[in-house]
Amino acid sequence: MSFYAIRYGYQPYTMPRGRSSRLQRIILRSGYGQPFDNLTADHGHIEGSTDDMRHKAQLPNGKWVSADSTQQLVDTALAQMAPPQQPAAAPLLENYIQEWFQTYMQPKLRGTTAKGYLSGIRHHIIPFFAGKRMDEISRKDIQEFLTERKSYARSTLHTLKIILQEVFDSAIEDGIVTKNPAASKRLTLSDKVTERQEVQPEHMREILTQLDRLQPRDRCLLSILIYTGMRRGEALALRWENIDFANGLIHITQAVTYSTKDGNKPQLGKTKSKAGEREIPLFPELRDLLVPLRQLSGFIICNGTDGQPLTQSAYNRTWERIGKAIPVIKANAYTPHQFRHSFLSSAAAMGLDPKTLQAIAGHSDIRVTMNRYVHSRHDQIIEAGNKCYGMFLEHTADG
Repeated sequence: MSFYAIRYGYQPYTMPRGRSSRLQRIILRSGYGQPFDNLTADHGHIEGSTDDMRHKAQLPNGKWVSADSTQQLVDTALAQMAPPQQPAAAPLLENYIQEWFQTYMQPKLRGTTAKGYLSGIRHHIIPFFAGKRMDEISRKDIQEFLTERKSYARSTLHTLKIILQEVFDSAIEDGIVTKNPAASKRLTLSDKVTERQEVQPEHMREILTQLDRLQPRDRCLLSILIYTGMRRGEALALRWENIDFANGLIHITQAVTYSTKDGNKPQLGKTKSKAGEREIPLFPELRDLLVPLRQLSGFIICNGTDGQPLTQSAYNRTWERIGKAIPVIKANAYTPHQFRHSFLSSAAAMGLDPKTLQAIAGHSDIRVTMNRYVHSRHDQIIEAGNKCYGMFLEHTADG
C-alpha cells in the first residue's frame, strides 16, 4: 500500500492511494497555510517502503526511520525533520551563583565556612566574571582568574576554585552548560603559602603578667584561648559542665558560629568535625583561674542578661576591651586563632607526639597537624645525626 501525508493544523494524517510497489514516496504538504517544518520544494519528500510488518522511510539527510504503522512512520519522520530548538540563553554567572549559594550552600554550610564562600563570591568571583554568561566562560578564563590572584595564599585560591567547580557542576545538572571549565586538571594555583604567625614569646610573657587587668569574663576567655588551644567557637560554647575539675580534663562537644543570614546571632551547633569532639588537659593555671568563678551549669562565656553565648557584636566588644587592657594584643592585632596556633606550636616543640597533638587540636587529618605544627628544627636535626652516628659506631665496634 502506498500513502501520502497531509498536515491539517498540527495533526498529520495518512491517506491510502491503492496498491503499488514496495518503494513509495511520501509527499509532505502543509494544510491551511501552516508551515511544514521549514521543508522546501527540493526537500519536501521522503522515500519509503511498506510491507506487512514494518514501514520504512529514508529522510532527506539519508537517515532511515521505521515504525509499525504508516501513521507512526509519518509522526517519526516529522519529529526527525523538525529543526532543532534553540536553547535558552544561559544566565549570567553573577546571577546564577547567588541563587545557587542561597538555595544549596547556605542551608548546609557552617557559619564560618558560609561566610568564607560568600566573601569569595562577592569580592572575587562576581567582580571578575561580571556580565559573562555561564556558557561563555572557558578554562582559559578560569586560569586567568586564578593567575590574577597569584599573590593570595594557595588555600584561598583552592577555595575559590572549589566554589567555581561546584557552581558549574550544578549548572550541568540544570542543563545550562555541558562542560565544567573549573574541573580541568590543567589549571594551576599559586605556590604561595601564608605562614600562620604565632604570638611572640616575649609578648606572651607580657600578656600573662597582665591578665589581672581584665574583668572576670574577659580574663576567662583569653585564658581559655591561651591555655587550651581551642578554636574561638569552641571557647564561646564551653559550659561549666564540660570542665572535669577532679580529673583535670575539658570536654569539647559544641561550637558557636555566626550565620550569614543573621551575623549577630550565635548559632550553637556541632564542632568543626567529628574529631572536634574531644578531651583536652586542664592546665593548673587555668584551673586556678576558673575555680573561684565556678558554677553548677551554664556557659562560661555568656551575656550577663540571659546567660546565652555572646552575639557577634558582644564578642567584638569583648575583644576590643581585651586589646585596650593589654595593649600588646591590640598593637599586634593578635587574634584568637594566633593564640591557638601558639599553644599547638609550643606543644609540638616540647616533643608531644603527633597523634596526641592531633587529638588535642581536634584535627580529623593528621597531615594538617604535621604540616602546620610539627616542624623540623635545627637542633633536633643535629641531635638525630649524632644518634645515627652512634648507631654506626656500635655496628663498627661489633664487627
